[in-house]
Amino acid sequence: MKTFLNSLLKVLSSSKLALTLVLVVILISAAGAMLPQQGMYTAHEIAQWQEAHPLVTSLLRPLGLFRAFHSILFLVTVSLLAVNTLTCTLLRMARVVRDGGMAVLFKGPAALRNTGFIVLHLSLILLFAGGALSVGLTMDGLTVLTEGQVFKEEHNNYIRLVEGPLRREYHRGFMLRLAKVRVKYEKGYAVEMAADVETRESSGPVEKAEIKINEPFTYRGLDFTLNDVGYSPRVSIRDNKSGQLLVDSFVALKTFRDGPKRTYRDFLPLPVFLQKKQWVVITIIPAMDREENQPLLQVNIEDENGQITAKGSVPMNGNIHVGEYDFAFTALRRSASLRVMDDPGYEIAAIALWLTLIGILSRYIPDIKGWFKASGGPPF
Repeated sequence: MKTFLNSLLKVLSSSKLALTLVLVVILISAAGAMLPQQGMYTAHEIAQWQEAHPLVTSLLRPLGLFRAFHSILFLVTVSLLAVNTLTCTLLRMARVVRDGGMAVLFKGPAALRNTGFIVLHLSLILLFAGGALSVGLTMDGLTVLTEGQVFKEEHNNYIRLVEGPLRREYHRGFMLRLAKVRVKYEKGYAVEMAADVETRESSGPVEKAEIKINEPFTYRGLDFTLNDVGYSPRVSIRDNKSGQLLVDSFVALKTFRDGPKRTYRDFLPLPVFLQKKQWVVITIIPAMDREENQPLLQVNIEDENGQITAKGSVPMNGNIHVGEYDFAFTALRRSASLRVMDDPGYEIAAIALWLTLIGILSRYIPDIKGWFKASGGPPF
């Protein structure tokens, strides 16, 4: 039994094991950077990529690499790294205690170095623990709301959602309404953005709050962060031949940046368009970007090869015939994308990072003093 335990400790504390695990983390990180990740792309976009790359998909999807940083593989790797670090730390402390007793760790010329070593390794273990909690139990969602629209905190109401493999399916079910989006401009540039929201339970008073960039709003343990703001035109589309009304609603457009310039555009993934292998792309040009001082809606109909087959533009309260359809542009509101986070490991990881800094300074201050003394510089 003793021989087995010694062999196990030797394996768990092996530097080769640590290097192997670090290599696996690097490979998973590379996959996370190159593959379309759940939570960053919609399910439709990921499905399109997977259809275009069937071989890669068949090899990597079973490993969970389309949600690389929330996969079981990543969780196991991080956990093994924590065990490796913990084992190395305990063995190092055991050797020191065996040679001179526990007191030798914190006395004598090597006390600061030993303390730094212990704090550094313990902080790394704490960092791994926080990371494992984040990987296993986190929830990272995205919702896009138009002014006046209500979001109910339920699984199917997120546009994108990533949950850790160990997270129990649990949603609060409260209501959040986007009351107003406020944007402050200076010389044509947006310098301040904020979203006024209202929250309430199924029955209860309404609570008002403000969300700004980098200033999250926390409600029921969830952090709401303003991700971006955009425009949401009300669009009505009718089939010319049948007269069928295909859509009549506000459409929150994506915001694309090119330096200070912003473009608001998206395609409409309606079944009737997809069946005909068409893409209907709409773009809004805000009033501030036009001399006529009124917003303009541009409509492009593209084929499966991305070639424009029909196009047109329509001012607000107008309509236009494009291809086989009639388009009407009847209203314009602001929209906001909100990132919703529940990360139980964040605070642990933040504390661990500060302890890591303290451990590094404590571990290497004696060496820095030695370098100055050896070079003839002023001692500390």
